[in-house]
Amino acid sequence: MTVNNLNEELKYLISLKKEGDYWDYKQEWHDDNERLIHDILCFANTVHSKDCFLIIGVSDNGEIIGLNSSQRKKQADIIDILRSCKFAGDNVPIVKLEKATIEDKHLDVLIILNSEQVPFYLAETNKKHKKLIAGYIYSRIEDTNTPISKNTSVTYIEALWKKRFGIHLTGLERFSVLLNNPNDWVETEDGFYNIYNPDFLLENGDYHSGNPAFYSYCMDNEHTSYESIVLKYNGTVLKRYETAILDSGRYRIATPDWDSISCGIGSLSYKYYVANNLKYKLNKIFFDEQSQEEHIAQRNFNEVILIFNSDIEKEAFKEYVINSINIFEKEFHKNRDRYFQTDNEKFIRLIITGKVLNGMLKTFRGI
Repeated sequence: MTVNNLNEELKYLISLKKEGDYWDYKQEWHDDNERLIHDILCFANTVHSKDCFLIIGVSDNGEIIGLNSSQRKKQADIIDILRSCKFAGDNVPIVKLEKATIEDKHLDVLIILNSEQVPFYLAETNKKHKKLIAGYIYSRIEDTNTPISKNTSVTYIEALWKKRFGIHLTGLERFSVLLNNPNDWVETEDGFYNIYNPDFLLENGDYHSGNPAFYSYCMDNEHTSYESIVLKYNGTVLKRYETAILDSGRYRIATPDWDSISCGIGSLSYKYYVANNLKYKLNKIFFDEQSQEEHIAQRNFNEVILIFNSDIEKEAFKEYVINSINIFEKEFHKNRDRYFQTDNEKFIRLIITGKVLNGMLKTFRGI
């Protein structure tokens, strides 16, 4: 998660003035490491698929208090605490400590990363553990942790095991997980199948030639054709997407989505993906890492298509562009005299807009 993305997420969570199922406020770090381990276990054992945030330096009612330098911790401190524990199956929650500054106040943010390896629990306790109980599964339900002296409910434990084995997911959610591993997909004449879950298929559909899109003119050859891709599970059609085959057959992508930014100079239209959505993940399945031609085509394509880390980042970036429209205008006019492979003014504007917005996105992320 980038600094800007994290800050926007924190501002949103703090603005709610209440705690929830994936975030909690702490005015300062626990004096008792045992309580910190309990909090980590509760957040690690959630049935949702979100990273969880322990926000240190914020009061229970959402007031930003901040931390001074002596109150802050380091990543190594947290790792040492976890290493002192004996987790069942050596299955240790994955955490990441980030620093943030909100309203000129310094915060520590402990991120407990989402994992399918739930449930996490202690196999044994040690001499420093006076309250934690080995074999107990602690969890976070809505805004409440399981008490340190109690096991979570049998129903919730069942839900955690279902999460581990993926049987709690809908068909499309399971597709999303499987698409995270492109090497697990095998190409056939009809599409692709998952080698470990052959009931999950990506099946090629209708094929036809068509008019080039604006991004077609960023390729060496603008010739474009289109083919649908059908996501099937056990013979059932779950989703259908259009794909574009660019550069005269060299490069295939799921067609990106449209969005626009309304600002003082009008509406800026652009195409985009969100990195965790199905369309973007499909592109990784289509992509041949061994093909130099595809690498070149991908680079040209990505120059004019925006790729956001999340919907939250997308909305925050749009606000940034509105407030920095003078920068956009300046960079847009710099690009007007470049050579383009098309005379279509609408396409030229979209190409330039994509290039300029991508440059601004890098600045927004602090790159």
